[in-house]
This record gives sequence, C-alpha cells and structure tokens, in this order.
Amino acid sequence: MDQVLWLLDARLHVLGSEILWREIVGNVFGFASAVALELVATLSVAIFTIGFSLGILYLVQDRLESAAERPRSFMDRLPDARALERLTYAVHVVAFPLWTFTVIAGAIWARQAWGSYWNWDPKEVWAFITWVVYAAYLHARATAGWRGRNAAYLALLGMATLWFNFIGINYFSTTSQHSYASGAPAISS
Repeated sequence: MDQVLWLLDARLHVLGSEILWREIVGNVFGFASAVALELVATLSVAIFTIGFSLGILYLVQDRLESAAERPRSFMDRLPDARALERLTYAVHVVAFPLWTFTVIAGAIWARQAWGSYWNWDPKEVWAFITWVVYAAYLHARATAGWRGRNAAYLALLGMATLWFNFIGINYFSTTSQHSYASGAPAISS
C-alpha cells in the first residue's frame, strides 16, 4: 500500500489549500479497512456464538441420551446428539476463516494506525489466542478424530477466550491501544 500511496503523492489543490493524495487515499483506505474489519469481526463472533450455543445443546442432548430415564423436554424436538455435534463443527468451520480474516485485517489496520503490524496489545494477543484455540479445535476434530464431549469442551474454551477478549479486555485492561477499552487511554507512538 505504501508503494501505491507513494505513486499517488502528487499535490492536489482544493479550495486554495494543498491536500496530499497520500492523505486522501490513506484516510479512505483506513476507513474502509476499519469498517470491513468490524463487519467481519462482528459476523464471525455471531457465527461463533451460534456454534457455542449448538455446543451447549449438544452437551445437554448427549447427557439426556445417556440417561437411563429421559424426562420429556424441549430437547426432544432437536436433532440427536451426534447431529448436533456435526452441526457445531460445521458452524465453526464457517466462522474460523472469518476470524482469520479479522486477525489479519486487524494487523494491517494496526500498521496503518500505529505503525506496526503487531504491538503486543492485549486485544491483539487475545484475538490470536482465540484463533489458536479454534484452530486446535478444528484440527483435532478433523485430523485426530476428536468427537463428542472433548471436542465440544475445546470449542467452548474458544468462546471463553473470545468473551475474555471482548469483555475482559474492554473493561479491565489499562494498557490497550484500542481506545474503546474502558479506562484505557489511547496510546500513540
């Protein structure tokens, strides 16, 4: 992007003042990338939340199916535990590439905003930890044959890291460069 901006570094005269093309394109690119980042991040979190909900339903259904006497409940209307577990995995397969885009786009945005792709900001670190946990879940489920409760627990751990990123960091971090983190002043370098 810097090479493109360098090529566009021609001066433009608007209303008697000089505005650099670099600033115009940089601001438009920065805004568009921030909007795309937030939209995809929100979508991936929504899909991960659906996967989390399905994982909880799977664990409940699995417990009910293994019980000697099964009480009647709304769970009778849901698919069996095996189908819920497969659906949980399928939903996470959709969400994971979106989260991957979020982590990569966040690094690109950080470069634009703070001058570095990685700043060891708590939000960045926990976004990556979340990515690693979900990658481990998908890898274990696809290659190691993890099925059932162990896989579901790993998926639930992924959601716990995601919640910590969005709730814990936003409310309790005092070192985040993300200005919306409560109590954390924006750090500029």
